[in-house]
Amino acid sequence: MFHKKEKKQPMKKILILVLLLCFAMPHKIYALSSSPYVKEYIENKFQYEPFMQDYKVNNDYLNFSTAKEFKPEKFIWDENGIPMVKYGAKTEYNPVTTAQGALYYHGKYLTTKSSEDREAFIKLTDALIKMQSKDGSFRYSFSHRIPHLKTRYPIGWVSGMAQGQALSVFSRAFDVTKDIKYKLAGNASLTFLTTPVSKGGPMTDLSHISTKWKDQIWFEEYITAPRNNYTLNGYIYTLLGLYDWGYNPEMTLYGGEKAKALFQKGQDSVKKILSKYDIGGYTAYDLSHLTLKQEPHVVGEYHRIHISQMYVMYRLTGSNYFLDSYNRWKSYVEPV
Repeated sequence: MFHKKEKKQPMKKILILVLLLCFAMPHKIYALSSSPYVKEYIENKFQYEPFMQDYKVNNDYLNFSTAKEFKPEKFIWDENGIPMVKYGAKTEYNPVTTAQGALYYHGKYLTTKSSEDREAFIKLTDALIKMQSKDGSFRYSFSHRIPHLKTRYPIGWVSGMAQGQALSVFSRAFDVTKDIKYKLAGNASLTFLTTPVSKGGPMTDLSHISTKWKDQIWFEEYITAPRNNYTLNGYIYTLLGLYDWGYNPEMTLYGGEKAKALFQKGQDSVKKILSKYDIGGYTAYDLSHLTLKQEPHVVGEYHRIHISQMYVMYRLTGSNYFLDSYNRWKSYVEPV
């Protein structure tokens, strides 16, 4: 009897301990909660769900009207109502900010049909046209340094993302107004988008990952030399611009077929390197850890953007490459 009691006592203590732990533990348990990146994601309450949608040409772009925090207080507004971004002590116009503002108001207009939202959309779209150079590029009017890329961009630098998001804006502007100037602006933006890096544009290839992929296209958000960095989110935004232009039947005579072919080639390219953004429990912002031989560059908030972008790309292409990445990447930040 003595020995039997001794065996039961530890079991009773273990049972009590388990019960205490159950009550003490939070309601949500995360598979990789020890990861500093996942902790940051949870603490900041980042969400990927608001940006997920069954994407359509000229729709509310990635639910921007409700999901995008385009808050007036985040910007400095000029006398014409165009947002400016603060960089250090200076305020500058940013073509991507202007494009995303236009997309935000376009989404609102689709719901409200108000003249105010329509006017705001067109005003920002026309401001974007004023930022466009004769060669179709959107050249940044300020110098900008990106520390992890060890690059300072001189005045006049360009970005594939700016070119791509402009396509999404101009497609929607023509849909709303039927003004041919938006077709012309979009076609010019597309032309510059396909200008190779060697000639001052943003188009390059995957040869800096593998020489066997030298025929696979890529559009750089941030151009780096002598090796590419392959920023993921900006590239996907560019693909969405190509989709908007290529699958809008109104653009057939204004580069539509070219944009459609580039979208197909472009989505094939990114599928080849998707797995390389996965650093085990989170995603890297770019592939500078491979091409520049440094620590992975991780920006906490962009993991949610990557997740929602994979979902949208899956809906557009039906490819399991995107579906698998979506399911895997969201599992890193979901309760289990």
